[in-house]
Amino acid sequence: MITEIKVASSTEFSSGEAVQAFIDNVNESDNAAAVISRLGPFFDCSEPWSSEQLSRNVLVSVQNLLENRSGNTIDTVQSVIFNHVKPYFTTQHKSVNTDTGRVRMRELASEHTDTIDTPPWKTQAYGIWGTLALLMSLADISKCWFMFLPPTMSMLDDHEPFFKLRGVKLLRTLIDALDAKTIQQAGLRTLWEGSLSTSLTFFAQEHGAELLVCTTEAMLALYRKSPADVNSLYKLTMESVIQPWFYAGDKLSVLLPTFTVLPQLLEAMGVYSARFLKAIIPQINRTLLSVSPPSQHSLPSQLAALNSLDTLIRVCDVRLQQRRVQILDGLVKSYVKADGNAEYAREYTRKLQSCYSTLKKAVPQVPNDLDALIRAYPPLKALDVDLA
Repeated sequence: MITEIKVASSTEFSSGEAVQAFIDNVNESDNAAAVISRLGPFFDCSEPWSSEQLSRNVLVSVQNLLENRSGNTIDTVQSVIFNHVKPYFTTQHKSVNTDTGRVRMRELASEHTDTIDTPPWKTQAYGIWGTLALLMSLADISKCWFMFLPPTMSMLDDHEPFFKLRGVKLLRTLIDALDAKTIQQAGLRTLWEGSLSTSLTFFAQEHGAELLVCTTEAMLALYRKSPADVNSLYKLTMESVIQPWFYAGDKLSVLLPTFTVLPQLLEAMGVYSARFLKAIIPQINRTLLSVSPPSQHSLPSQLAALNSLDTLIRVCDVRLQQRRVQILDGLVKSYVKADGNAEYAREYTRKLQSCYSTLKKAVPQVPNDLDALIRAYPPLKALDVDLA
């Protein structure tokens, strides 16, 4: 059974069987746009009312329907957008013209976009983001991206993290589909940067962890299409990682998403990541030692921290001479306090050994530092897999 949901066509499906029954008879319909609008919410398999199998069934059935009709897919997409999506986005996005999809260079003084009313797409067309995702999978986005821009921006700029997250996912699809020239000529980078940057401030709220990860990855994807200078990457690292750490303390729910995206940021910055060594290394050490030995609850965050450390060592190897003792100190203390009996703890120990191996390759003096510690505590020899 699926969660009861009212879709854009105001038709209710109360069970997965009801949706599947509709799919089985979809070829009897002569209105492809209406079919897409009704099935669209079930295309997003991450929602509780759908599943991977149901999502595949929806996509295949709609593709077959369009092939049998032998019509222009773009015409069908346009019909769905203008007849089944746009009516629910009656409040015009302040930065986007809903008729043309063009980015506005300035707001018109006569237009008031603020409202205290809940927009119709939240109440009357809940799940409509699935419809948009389905349309994006059917069409050549490069030819009709402007149709998707207004509803996507409305979700992205919503004040609730739940809906912002759906907007970010749709936006990521647009970013991946468009070429650098289109993004530049249409002024999309400036528009998207501002909205995505705002999304990073919701990390402490419900859905904030996933929102932080998806938003950071979307911005990195945007920078790959429209190359950013290192200052833009510095700013993104501050907003998505460093600033949340000030709030997080030992809250693993905040630390995990920051360490999830940190390796990608470090790879993007390369050796310029050295700017953040003073902040990153102590935070990694605190995370590794916050729960010793690691528990099943803390392990994901601690493994993510070690992944970040491994990446940091690789990209900043030429700048680690003065930081090597600080890094080794965290690895040694974590290794000593780790309980190697449980399987999850063994995984943690193996990752500590891997990070030490990376550090040893980056900084030749490290084996000498470890030898001095081994003389004081012989079991530390196992930290170096070449000595074990």
